[in-house]
Amino acid sequence: MHDDGQIQVNPYESVIGGRRDQAFPVLSEADISRVERFGERRQYRRGERLFAAGERTPGMFVVLKGALTMTARDGLGRTARVVRHRRGQFTGEVAQLSTGVAVVDADADDDVEALLIPPDRLHALIVAEAELGERIVRALILRRVAHVESGGSGPVLIGDLQSPEMLRLENFLRRNGQPHHAVDPSQDKAAALLLAQYGASAQDVLVACPNGSMLLTPSEDSLARCLGMVDTLERDECAVSSRLVFLAGFLTTGFMALEDLDIANGRGKIRACSRCPRCPNFHA
Repeated sequence: MHDDGQIQVNPYESVIGGRRDQAFPVLSEADISRVERFGERRQYRRGERLFAAGERTPGMFVVLKGALTMTARDGLGRTARVVRHRRGQFTGEVAQLSTGVAVVDADADDDVEALLIPPDRLHALIVAEAELGERIVRALILRRVAHVESGGSGPVLIGDLQSPEMLRLENFLRRNGQPHHAVDPSQDKAAALLLAQYGASAQDVLVACPNGSMLLTPSEDSLARCLGMVDTLERDECAVSSRLVFLAGFLTTGFMALEDLDIANGRGKIRACSRCPRCPNFHA
């Protein structure tokens, strides 16, 4: 950890590299016209926050006027500015396909006008506009992989890096494509103080979630709920998962050959039903 409150690695720049144009495409005026029927125009004042890390997002925003800054924020509140979206660019990563939890903050740099495309309409866009949908989802995948690979956002796990509990929780997060990073308290005084504050034993793991919650050696289910992987509202989770299975098939047939990113080995793999513990594909 760093006392200045800054994450030292920009998760996008460190992983995406030469694929920046694919990760952050700029939609043409014709593209924007095609997208507009799937969303609704929204206005935001300078300094207003559109969504925050650790909270559910309303969907994908396409900037029409002004600029939005995306800032990575981990479970300890450390931040790093990762990208600035201008006209024709859009927010999000794969969480936007399933009303997922954001891994970045989005703030209006200026007075902003944007199209908000909720997840169900984003699904419709991807199907109706296949070529445009391919470009959008490729970008969302690349951004998610960048977060997973860099560990520059998401929960912070504090504890012995080789303890059984640490290995269990890290394995769970990796299997479900969740960005995170671990801190050894023996190498970090601030982390050691946090552990002591929560009465942790040598084998415990303290998890700092982006929403501000602290969990001491949680179960996989408790951690999933803290990260928004499991919807705590009363709704049909398996119906959500079915839509994700459909999208996974679309991605697989369309463009999953992102060969120089470790998507195929599980570190950035899209898991179709990973957010629903009642379904067989949840990776607990």
